[in-house]
Amino acid sequence: MTKVNNYNLLMKDMPLNELMAATDMNAIRIAVIDIFTHLKKIRNTKYPITRALRFIEAISKDLCSQMLRVLGTRRLMNIPLMEFDELIGQCVDVFAAWSDEYDKLSQLLRELSKKKREEHLKLAWRINPQHKKLEARLEHMRKFRRQHEQLRMVISRVLRPAGTVSDDQKVGENTERSVPSMHAGDLGAIEQVNLAYENVKEVDCLDISSDGSAAWEDAVHRYESMIERVETQITALLRDQLGTAKNADEMFTIFQRFNALFVRSHIRGAIREYQTSLIQRVKEDIDQLQTRFTDFRKESNERNLNTIDIPPLSASIIWLRQIDRRLSQYMKRIEDVLGKGWENHVEGERKFGHRLKLEGENFRKKLNTQPIFEDWIAKVKAKNPSIQERLFAFDKRQKDGKVLLHLKVNFSPDVVTLFKEVRNLKHMGFRVPLNIVNFSHHANLLYPFAMSLLESIRTYDSINERIANKPGISMLIASCRKEIHNQLSEGNLLMWDSYKMDMYAVKFSETISNYQEKVEELEVVLDTIEVNLAALDTCQYSSTTISALLTSIQKAIDQLSLGNYSNLNQWVENIDKQIEKKLAVRVEEAIRLWTLVLTHKDLEEESDDKAALPVLQPIVLEMRVTSQVMYVNPSIDQARAHLLDQLFAWQAVVTDQHRISSKRFQVFIFLFALTKNNESTYRDVLAVLPQGQKILDEAYAAVEDVIKEVSEYVGEWLRYQALWDLQPDLLYERLGFDIKKWMKTLVEVRKTRSTFDTQETTKEIYPIIVDYTKVQSKVSLKLVFMV
Repeated sequence: MTKVNNYNLLMKDMPLNELMAATDMNAIRIAVIDIFTHLKKIRNTKYPITRALRFIEAISKDLCSQMLRVLGTRRLMNIPLMEFDELIGQCVDVFAAWSDEYDKLSQLLRELSKKKREEHLKLAWRINPQHKKLEARLEHMRKFRRQHEQLRMVISRVLRPAGTVSDDQKVGENTERSVPSMHAGDLGAIEQVNLAYENVKEVDCLDISSDGSAAWEDAVHRYESMIERVETQITALLRDQLGTAKNADEMFTIFQRFNALFVRSHIRGAIREYQTSLIQRVKEDIDQLQTRFTDFRKESNERNLNTIDIPPLSASIIWLRQIDRRLSQYMKRIEDVLGKGWENHVEGERKFGHRLKLEGENFRKKLNTQPIFEDWIAKVKAKNPSIQERLFAFDKRQKDGKVLLHLKVNFSPDVVTLFKEVRNLKHMGFRVPLNIVNFSHHANLLYPFAMSLLESIRTYDSINERIANKPGISMLIASCRKEIHNQLSEGNLLMWDSYKMDMYAVKFSETISNYQEKVEELEVVLDTIEVNLAALDTCQYSSTTISALLTSIQKAIDQLSLGNYSNLNQWVENIDKQIEKKLAVRVEEAIRLWTLVLTHKDLEEESDDKAALPVLQPIVLEMRVTSQVMYVNPSIDQARAHLLDQLFAWQAVVTDQHRISSKRFQVFIFLFALTKNNESTYRDVLAVLPQGQKILDEAYAAVEDVIKEVSEYVGEWLRYQALWDLQPDLLYERLGFDIKKWMKTLVEVRKTRSTFDTQETTKEIYPIIVDYTKVQSKVSLKLVFMV
């Protein structure tokens, strides 16, 4: 009874029911852990160790039965691979839990046996757990399914046509899924693989009895036999593709695609001849890589990478890492050609793969960047850089044989390089000392302000150089320059660690930006003014054209006035003088042409491209007889006045143009201008003609010549007034009875009558037209009467 009670301490509440009632692998694993935990109570009992071991075997049998019962609800060879792996993973966790707990219990039992000194138990420790067979079968099944899935996916990827989705993108899907649209032969290979897999789907894969194991092995053997035929087909395809490859790169691509199949000895043996040539190609590439490494020129690499803002040390490290990545690519190519485990590949009697790996590792040691980094750290510590100086400094530069002081930002390029190096090194994973990092951080904080000042000074110098030959611009932006000089004087007293430095950099940048905008605006405006000034020399001589050009210039000046440019009044006065000079030339030429048109001299020699010829309006003078008095209407003096008015109108094309002004937006000037009756014009250009008053004198002389000729002609008509003033008594008294005098007088009258007895009724003396229609018939009648 004592023994029963003692054994009952172990057997009581044994959680076997939890194991037999478990419905999933996780519950089975927990039950196994609980059972072994309960078995540790054996230390408090006298239960025989031998029986305990047999009891553990019985538990193993129950475990195997329960796992088979749970797994039997699933068709393991039919479910998707992802689901299969998950389920097998849970089984592995159960087996791992058994192994761990059994090891702990075994250690406890050994200690108990030592205490009891039971020597006969040495051979009793060997137990035969029933679930080990199941564990081996499940492991075999997992390995089998993974190899099959890998083979199927590789075949699908290799044989699929371009543009179709490979099964690599469908991992875990049912192995029964077919590959889309392939050639007949390729589709046959896929179907054969799927058909071979049907052999293992037909057997009970969980039957671990002798008959079940035999059936499983037969199914696997049939599967392997069918796969060998597929391998033969793939081998032929692989050799065909390798044979038609145009270069080594295409061969490497083909090997990379078929790489997963190289575990198959049949496929690996068929491509051995290509492997040798490609491995030799890889060796040559590695040799070229080594040559590139030995011929490395640091300056050239730094110059190339500086264009993308990479400092020297980082440039060298990046270059070395590029070499290292290229070496890794070449080593990967070897793996693509030889397959995994290429280090043990044998070529002849030597371990060729091992030698390649050794050469690659030795070369990789030369690419170690740590010594370069440590040497840089030592140099930086030796220099001990600092930023404790003024913002600006001066250096001497020679220009045109003169030594000039040049303003520069006192921020060392070495400091800029340092913090850029630290930034890149940290990104590349290097551990930079804390003091260098702190200094770099401080320099990084100052860098934006330093670059802002540097860019501002560079912009200021470039603008000054650009406008050096344009004195007009310098006059207009004098106030902006004065403001910049004042800020430079202020900045020259500041240190880099000053609390005013950041505000100063922002303010100075804004001032330079404003200066640049003003100069650019000024250049555009001045270009417009220069174009218009040049156009004044050759434009059409018309009031509309010249007015449009002057209006454009005035608008540009108004824009400058609104921009608050300095010395604008003086600058506008200079522009006004230039305009006056140009207009004086134009009006002088216009008067000359007007004179030529009036006198009809040398018109053929004038070019119409230079200026348009004026058109003179005709002036009509009418001869009339009223109350027996002959006169001309309008008078000669009025005709002279009309002709001079046309000259004045021709001059007014220029002289009536409004002068440009810089004061149109000044209120007090505007109010003062309202009190005036007339505005300022370019009438004064007649006093500053290039040839003086000569051209005007010639024009007036030409007018007088025309008037003189007209006066003479009109005078001839006015002589016929004597026909009305002549009295017969007076005529008889003068001629008397002298027949000769009477004959002479009649002949002269007849001759005079023939002069105006024509079809014409006008006389043109350009541009004046004398119309004698009304007096012609009356004079003729008088003469007829006399005759």
